[in-house]
Amino acid sequence: MRRVWFLMLLCTLILVGACGKKGPPRPPKAPGLPVVQDLRAAVEGGSVRLTWTRPAGSKGVAGFIIERSGPAKDGCPECPRSYGEVRKLPAETEAAEFEAVDESLPGKGRFFYRVIPYNARGQKGAESAETLVTVE
Repeated sequence: MRRVWFLMLLCTLILVGACGKKGPPRPPKAPGLPVVQDLRAAVEGGSVRLTWTRPAGSKGVAGFIIERSGPAKDGCPECPRSYGEVRKLPAETEAAEFEAVDESLPGKGRFFYRVIPYNARGQKGAESAETLVTVE
């Protein structure tokens, strides 16, 4: 009887503990850093120009990390995306608008971008919403 209860408990723990989503662990986000709300992207020749405005309450933001994922796989919009850092952009204290150009595209296709603020200690804030571009 003890074995049956033990096996039932073990099976329950295994089933409850597995959420089905796989991915690398993420460190906690730095509190107080604002999220970029208006990330825009445009294809210009063989590069992508990203623009956004300084988020409200951006005191403590030392800069922004620009990340790219892609090219996106067709037929799997829900699949998790793997992002890689394109570059870091220091935040100038008086700048209201920011711009970054990605000239290192690995080819043609659909690419997702996001921007992440970071503080002076290098701690990251929350990611912006993704923006998608198609390079042909």
